[in-house]
Amino acid sequence: MKKLILLTFLIVVIATDSITCKCGIYTTSLQAATQERYNSSDFVISAKVELVRDSLTKGNYFMEPGPYWRKGGYNVVINVKKAYKGEIKTDKIEITPSWSNCSQYFKIGDTYIIFGYINKKGEYTTDICSMNFSTDQKDRLRAFKKIKKKKT
Repeated sequence: MKKLILLTFLIVVIATDSITCKCGIYTTSLQAATQERYNSSDFVISAKVELVRDSLTKGNYFMEPGPYWRKGGYNVVINVKKAYKGEIKTDKIEITPSWSNCSQYFKIGDTYIIFGYINKKGEYTTDICSMNFSTDQKDRLRAFKKIKKKKT
């Protein structure tokens, strides 16, 4: 019986999805990390989250309806305020998540600086490793503005 319990435990532990996201940002300063992400992104924009298309889904899982999911989500439609890098041809775009543990959660109504990529399907995408941030995060916004001053 003990062997069966141990075997079951090991199977569950081994078969469980990893719950971490490994980004690989190894710079020593916020400004250097922001610069690195800016350089590697296909587009960098300031945008406000207008609506969420996935409020109760995440991959194959159905989430319990609650305040967290009513306030935001992963698959969002955003209103582009300004494009800092890349060519965005419309004022509204949809961010398509990868549905991994690295997917970026966005709050409805918040404005973000988004460092994104265009995938093979031509969809706009991003994740938490891209270092997106809400414009309420003043330290991140200062680091971003310093980069923008260098570019102009």
